[in-house]
Amino acid sequence: MCLVAFCGALVAMPATATAQDVVYERLRVQGGFTHEDRGAQASLDDVWLGATPELAAVFARPRTFSQLTYTLTGMIHTELPAEIANRLTLGVSHEISKTTLVFASAEAFQTSLRNLLTSRPAAATELAALAAPEGTFLGVRATEGLSWEAGPRVRIGQGLDAAMVTSIDSGPTKNYLANASFSADRVWQFDALGVEARGGYASNQVTTRINQKLVTTSLGPRWRHDFNARLSTFVTVGGMLILSPDPGTGIVLASTARGSLLYALSSARLDLSAASGAEPNILTGQILRTHSVSLRAWFPISERHRVFCSASIAYLRGGPVRVRRFDLSGDFQGVLADADLNWLATDSLQLFARYQFFDQIADDPTPLSNPSVVRNTAIVGIQFFSQPPDRTLRFREPQRVDRSDTTSPAP
Repeated sequence: MCLVAFCGALVAMPATATAQDVVYERLRVQGGFTHEDRGAQASLDDVWLGATPELAAVFARPRTFSQLTYTLTGMIHTELPAEIANRLTLGVSHEISKTTLVFASAEAFQTSLRNLLTSRPAAATELAALAAPEGTFLGVRATEGLSWEAGPRVRIGQGLDAAMVTSIDSGPTKNYLANASFSADRVWQFDALGVEARGGYASNQVTTRINQKLVTTSLGPRWRHDFNARLSTFVTVGGMLILSPDPGTGIVLASTARGSLLYALSSARLDLSAASGAEPNILTGQILRTHSVSLRAWFPISERHRVFCSASIAYLRGGPVRVRRFDLSGDFQGVLADADLNWLATDSLQLFARYQFFDQIADDPTPLSNPSVVRNTAIVGIQFFSQPPDRTLRFREPQRVDRSDTTSPAP
């Protein structure tokens, strides 16, 4: 009853706007079918229906842009208990001076893993190791970044990221992650060449696993190049040291590499990325050795008829970093395909259809391995909104040398 009343209030609420500030409302109603196969466990065939009201406030000033968003999701299932999810996000970008830009974001959420997979836009779905889908997670995350033009040709960057996730009804689980980065670049008109240093910490406290703490450090050169106003690339390579303060552990030396090719227009975006190294996973609390490649896209099929498509395709192979001589956690592979088709029928009504495929395969399943799972989900729905934003600010360091990709098309 509360969910229905809240949805109705959002639809009835008029949007208020000034030259700088905008408040807009969205109501997303979607239904779908999910088939889930978990190996030795019984398969799941679930029909579900969900409603997601969202309220967002955008504040624009000459040197500051901020957005506060609250999202509530209610879902009912034929094979699972009903669930409620909440998410509150805040993003801020502030130009301290003509040479210094700071951007920050914060997020608090309460959700299930199944809801998390279907509530994010198709172009933003991430491929990572998944824990068991049962239960509800409670988490917070905060990020901060700074870009400073130290001179006509020198650019300094700094970033911080911290997160905590805990389960609230499926057994004691607490995961902590923290990361810091520093970069310095020599900038030309179309190129930026520099060095990047990173440090990280992860703590995993789960009753079904060996609790562990890991510390990572990495250092290496990086290069960015703008081919033209649309196409740019980013490459970094380096060495990584991984160690643990836990007893009976050793030091792991590894290489790391990341690269991406970005094609950006005012109404479309395509991002091809590849990475090899060690990456933190907030849902499992692990630092994983991974080799991955992904393609994310958002583009119009017909601008005249306002039909758009967004998609994510990714492959990942990895496993936990082994700092103990006897580590029974197994390696795994992951495949993701997620695409949706959106039709903006009117200025306040959008129809959409979506298909999501996820396959996680444990090479040698053990009680400590991330579980094998195959998920197929088909979704159809409708979205009402008072004023859809044309662009979304990216609260992180831009990839392009000219920094023109601080905003992207709204998914």
